[in-house]
Order: sequence, then C-alpha cells, then structure tokens
Amino acid sequence: MAHSLRDANGNFNQYSWLTLMVGYHVLGIWYWCTDQTIVQKTLGAKDMRNGQLGAVFAGWLKILPLFFMVFPGVVAYVLFKDQIGDPDNTLTVMIDKLLPTGLKGLFAAGLLAAVMSTVEAALNSTATVTAEEIEKMGWQSPLKAITSTKITSITDPRIAAVLLFVVMIILYCLLR
Repeated sequence: MAHSLRDANGNFNQYSWLTLMVGYHVLGIWYWCTDQTIVQKTLGAKDMRNGQLGAVFAGWLKILPLFFMVFPGVVAYVLFKDQIGDPDNTLTVMIDKLLPTGLKGLFAAGLLAAVMSTVEAALNSTATVTAEEIEKMGWQSPLKAITSTKITSITDPRIAAVLLFVVMIILYCLLR
C-alpha cells in the first residue's frame, strides 16, 4: 500500500508513493537488465544465439533466490513462530533447531564461501569496467613507462579492484 510522501512528524516516508513509482522501477531494471555479473557473461558468448540463450538462462537463475530465501523464511515462521522474536533471528533459529552439531560448521563454511564468492564477482566485474573506462580515456600509469609488466598499470583490473575496495571502505566510514 502506498503511503503519503511525509509521515505525521514531517519525516520522509520510506514506503511512499514516490518510492513505489520511481525507486522500484530503477531497482527492477538494474536487477533484471543491467546486473554486470550477468551482462558480462552474456556479452562473452560466442554468437548471438548463445547470448540470447544465456540471457534467458540467467533470467531463470535470477528467479531461484525467491525459493532459496523467501520459502525457507515462510517455513521457519510456520515451524518456529513462538521462538522467533526478531525477524532477523530467523536463520539462526533455523540453524540451531534443524541442523545437527557437525553440519552447523559445514553450513557456516558454505555460507561464508558464498558471501566471499559474491563479493569477488562484484569486485571483479566493477574493477574490469572501471579499468576499461580509465584505459579508454587514455590515462596510463607513469610506472607503465618504466616497466613493461601490465601489473604496474592502473588499468589492471586487480589494482582497480583494490583501489575500488579501499574507496568504498573510506566512503562507508565517512557516510556512516
């Protein structure tokens, strides 16, 4: 349900009609059309047909999180409604009640591996795009003239990823 732009105290309402009309469309277009991790793999196809099939396959893969994230939460609510006080504790209650002791550590390792893989994929695709844009502008590192190895150039995606990660940490600390 869409709410007014401001609440009774004059603060901006995060579920206002403006958020629904503008914000969710932008978020939907990013999620379904311009997510770099999907676009990069689609553009790397060997021909047009494989690119089209890759886009369709990626679309089907993007529907799967609904079943992996929402459905277990609904099941947890049905099974452990009285034990879940804060909705943020749903996963911890499910892990504690449903998994045996040995599998809890394995599950934690798998969860951490998935998080690290997601961060790596996002940093890789962002660093690649950033490095290519810097190279297209014609900027070359002064160190590249001294040595012939590409790793000394800012256009190397590995260096761009490290710089991007440092900039994001600094921005997080400043905006927090």
